[in-house]
Amino acid sequence: DPVMFNASESSEPGMDFAKFRWNLDGDATWDVETDGPTMEHIWYVPGMYQVRMEVEDEDGSTARVILTVIVTDVAPVADAGGPYEVDEGSDLVLEASGSYEPGDHIVDYAWDMNEDGLFDVRGPEDTASWVWNVAGEHIVTLTVTDAEGNIDETSATVTVLDLEPTFTFVLPENVMEGVTYNFAIE
Repeated sequence: DPVMFNASESSEPGMDFAKFRWNLDGDATWDVETDGPTMEHIWYVPGMYQVRMEVEDEDGSTARVILTVIVTDVAPVADAGGPYEVDEGSDLVLEASGSYEPGDHIVDYAWDMNEDGLFDVRGPEDTASWVWNVAGEHIVTLTVTDAEGNIDETSATVTVLDLEPTFTFVLPENVMEGVTYNFAIE
């Protein structure tokens, strides 16, 4: 989430503020300079940050304050998509693009496709492909991991539709009465 810095309570006899400056990373350089007293910033890496703020009036007089901002790590949020529906024996692509982590550092998407507690598909991509050969309702579980090792888990339902069997007869040409022939069912 963004941190809102608000220096509107700053006071000076003439109230003739000209500049507001913020140093957000502890170096000697001003990172942001504005004409107004507010500024927003987002940190994507957890840690403790020393923020210096300086206000300058039209005469060049300045005042400074140092603040400490503590950014805590936030766990990722898993989203397995779904519910899904697929014909038995057909490839289904599962989509986890709704998963997120504020710093956008999800490094692993692990899918358990057959409810055995083991990951069947795993990697840095937010999609996974799988084929079910048995009709019915199946539960897939997605576990996402961020760069700091935090995890989140969620599930989605996959309905695998039962297809009617199909076959064709392959008959030989020129069938004659009284002769034995072989044919195939495919």
